[in-house]
Amino acid sequence: MKSWMRTNTGVSENNVFEMDWWEERKLSNSDVKIVFTPANHWCKRSVSDDNTVLWGSWSVIGPNNSFWFGGDTAYSEAFKQIGEKYGPFSMAAIPIGAYQPNWFMKYQHVHPGEAVEIHKDVKSQKSLGIHWGTFKLTVENYLEPPKLLDTYLNNNNIPTDDFVTVNIGGSVEP
Repeated sequence: MKSWMRTNTGVSENNVFEMDWWEERKLSNSDVKIVFTPANHWCKRSVSDDNTVLWGSWSVIGPNNSFWFGGDTAYSEAFKQIGEKYGPFSMAAIPIGAYQPNWFMKYQHVHPGEAVEIHKDVKSQKSLGIHWGTFKLTVENYLEPPKLLDTYLNNNNIPTDDFVTVNIGGSVEP
């Protein structure tokens, strides 16, 4: 991916770093580090390159606040490991959509109930539901994920203000 990034953005080679899971890089002249953490998803960018690059999530960890980006993932026990090693997180972005039919999609995307488990696993103080409502990827209604999210939060006695969704263009504060 480093060569793709350099070719398509023109960024200096010294500013692009390929990382493996659990690898950390400290930002220059800063107390902030970036960590490449696991995710559970396959990778494919062309017809013949199945899983030739490592798919992952990532964290930004500073002295006072931290953020975890789950990206595109299915549920995995790795999220408990992330929470144990780097949590609690001030904020997390956790996918909640593109999960139906679940028998097939559960290997690459999380259901809102699993998203609540990830929220707990990574020890997020505040989470934002992502990966829903932008365009139709699967068969569930595009507005279903936030409704189900609230149901699962209530079932787990988690305040709905702790794991929110926003409309396109909206914002959220930790």
